[in-house]
Amino acid sequence: MVNITEGFHRVIDLPSTYQVLDLTETLPRSFEAAIYTIGKYNERRKNLYQFGLFESETDPRIVHMGIDIGAPVLSSVYSFDTGVIIAQGALPASGDYGHSIVIEYVWRSAEPLRGRMSKIIAGQRYWALYGHLSASSIFTHQLGDHIERGQRIGELGESAENGGWPPHLHFQLSLQRPQTHDMPGVVSERERESALDLYPDPRQVLGSLYT
Repeated sequence: MVNITEGFHRVIDLPSTYQVLDLTETLPRSFEAAIYTIGKYNERRKNLYQFGLFESETDPRIVHMGIDIGAPVLSSVYSFDTGVIIAQGALPASGDYGHSIVIEYVWRSAEPLRGRMSKIIAGQRYWALYGHLSASSIFTHQLGDHIERGQRIGELGESAENGGWPPHLHFQLSLQRPQTHDMPGVVSERERESALDLYPDPRQVLGSLYT
């Protein structure tokens, strides 16, 4: 994986040490107990998504398409680059994002932003979703607002308003403009290969949060 982090801002203030979670088999107590955690991209999480939103008898949604950054409730969330808010709103179903914001960006690195087989180059647009935010976050800015690199765009929501999860940010990139304030943050095994093309590894802007 290529890390392309020069010039990008952190999306959450992390300490120098944090716990990288393994959510492939069981739900560890540390998912809720640890204050600062990282949940991996393209991870098969067989037993985590116990919500009707993800269920299917033949092809359940278990593959994670973003990176999760666990932090205390009300931790500030920042835009990693300059962009424009194109969508925001509530997704209140159990297991969903709770409240989310989507920002449109223009890629400005000489190195492409790469999906599994696809890529975009400097000057092309792409999008990022910030999920599991507080309800007040979606009233901080208006649609069409220009957002500066490092500008605070919201805060992490508590379980009652973030879809029922321990407080964390779901951060996801997309090479296709979403129609609403939603992206499929978890896909099925059948959808996995096409999703890896569409939703690039977020470490290309977040840096090497884990190896």
